[in-house]
Amino acid sequence: MVERELISEFMVNGILLEPAALDYLEDRENLCSTLLGEARNNRLPTFLSLSGVKSMEMKLISVPMQETELEPARAEFPKVEVTCPKSDLSFYVDGERDITGKSISEGGMKDFLTYFRARYNAMRRLFRRRRELTGSLPIAKAGRMDEVKIIGMVRDIRKGPRALSVTLEDESSEIGVTIFLDKKVKLVGDEVIGVVGKLRGKRLIAEDIVFPGLPIVQKNRSSKEVNFLMISDTHFGSSNFMWDSWHSFITKLSEIEPKIDCMLIAGDLVDGIGVYPGQIEDLDVKDVYDQYELAASELDKLPHEMKIFLQPGNHDYVRLAEPQPALPEEIGSLFSNNVVLIGNPSYINIEGVDVLSYHGAGLDDYLPALNIPYTKPLEGMKAMLIRRHLATLYGGKTPIAPESRDYLVIDKIPDIFVTGHVHGSGAAVYRGVVIVNASTFQSQTSYQKMMNFVPDPGNFLVLNLKDMSSGRVVV
Repeated sequence: MVERELISEFMVNGILLEPAALDYLEDRENLCSTLLGEARNNRLPTFLSLSGVKSMEMKLISVPMQETELEPARAEFPKVEVTCPKSDLSFYVDGERDITGKSISEGGMKDFLTYFRARYNAMRRLFRRRRELTGSLPIAKAGRMDEVKIIGMVRDIRKGPRALSVTLEDESSEIGVTIFLDKKVKLVGDEVIGVVGKLRGKRLIAEDIVFPGLPIVQKNRSSKEVNFLMISDTHFGSSNFMWDSWHSFITKLSEIEPKIDCMLIAGDLVDGIGVYPGQIEDLDVKDVYDQYELAASELDKLPHEMKIFLQPGNHDYVRLAEPQPALPEEIGSLFSNNVVLIGNPSYINIEGVDVLSYHGAGLDDYLPALNIPYTKPLEGMKAMLIRRHLATLYGGKTPIAPESRDYLVIDKIPDIFVTGHVHGSGAAVYRGVVIVNASTFQSQTSYQKMMNFVPDPGNFLVLNLKDMSSGRVVV
């Protein structure tokens, strides 16, 4: 962030910076973002000196970063009336972190080089809070130290009888790393990790593996009752679409108290065409435009005062490679004006609460790499938060577009993290972040049966954004 932008950002939030503090913050993007978040919540003094900034930084980095087990989401949903008119719902989509309208990739070699440099640099900034990596050096200079600390991208993983043999690289060089299996470390290709260890010849023997992790920070809450419903994978057009459940859903949303203020559809609104082998046999509607017309007419039956955030997935009419832009105007024009089109992934701020919505195709690479069954998508989402990335593996099941910025890096800590894609249903809390895998309206397809995949349809979570209490809409 350049100096003029820094001054402007803090001044907008009523904060003045000492020149020395400004210089200190200029190349500390993560710290700067954290302090701006505190400023927006009126938790900073009106003048920040260099010593004040450093004092706050020490408090931030002193927070322990150990992994914690997933905590169950709170089960009670308060039956209280919503006191504010629905039209007063305040929200915005974080345009900086949404690819819509900003894709410039042509898929050339230069684009790939730019993309991986952008990913590495974005991830490296996230490691600045990790005390274990204080004083880390580029790989090319690592041989000059007794204790080696490096940050590198995983290029190759080989498992032997006693250890993992990993090749790490950065912009300066590459190095072979030995990680003994007793450390119980699981890695995903192309992720960025930190390593602390000692050199034995030209190999680095790892003593500690460091992931970016999630700091414990104060989470945002709405100042008023806002009821947020999360669904995914409606798959309109599929012969396995659950019409009885959908009709029940329409009725319940019209009758349920307290009323639902806003709803997220986290991708795969329609079933699409040619997404998997033999799909045509599973379709009632065999034209993708007709599928969207059907979807639009059905969404129009839901309460119009409810805001609907609509995200694409791998079955939708956008490019398959992630990040995906919002649905094009020719499709978007079919929907009523209470429908907001967003990209995949996307951050939505609803009444001050940050929601990271991602359809979830990256789970197709995370789950097998970490030996997590598809029945436990929340564990895969936890792995994404620990690694601060939604889909690290290039060339796997998740196609990735080489943009000039890596939109799949989780550089902003959300209050709520939502995925769909795997047709499950679950919620938990990890280090203060509410994580939700949203359910589907599609019953088991012939392809899913062949893959031995059993969905959990018609089971949708509602969150009260004032206190994060939860409830269910079951259809």
